[in-house]
Amino acid sequence: MKKIGQIEGVPIYHGHDEQGREIIRFIAKAAICCDGMPKNIYGDPHYQRGTAYYNNGKYLNADKVPYIVVPPFIVSAVDGVIMGTEAQAENTLNHMITDAITGEKGPPDKLGEMSCECARRVGLNPNPNHGGTTEKIIRYTIFIDEAAIVDGIKYKLQPS
Repeated sequence: MKKIGQIEGVPIYHGHDEQGREIIRFIAKAAICCDGMPKNIYGDPHYQRGTAYYNNGKYLNADKVPYIVVPPFIVSAVDGVIMGTEAQAENTLNHMITDAITGEKGPPDKLGEMSCECARRVGLNPNPNHGGTTEKIIRYTIFIDEAAIVDGIKYKLQPS
């Protein structure tokens, strides 16, 4: 794995996993994103009705779909497609792990953010106002150019 950059003091690596799949990997905090929900039920001041990923006329609902948020650097750091790809989030403390989709773009200076549902699946509080974790305990893996399959739903890759 080769270090390709750093955001918020977290090194970001690019390379191949044990099966030879091209990946991006980093271990970071987990801020909670509620974008894509039909209503802002959490009263999140950063809420947006849509997500960067748009599938068959619908945005990803943060309360139902486990997705991760990536900064623009990651999207532009590789030649392959990032949005709509298979991703994985693992809580390195409790070893809970979930499949996810790379479904939202975040600010360029932030790293480590996931949907409410993704947080639930790794054992974190899903509330965007006081949930998640500031500890760098979540291992994020993004499988470049591999369309996500989450909960039996196959997503399409979405070129930037």
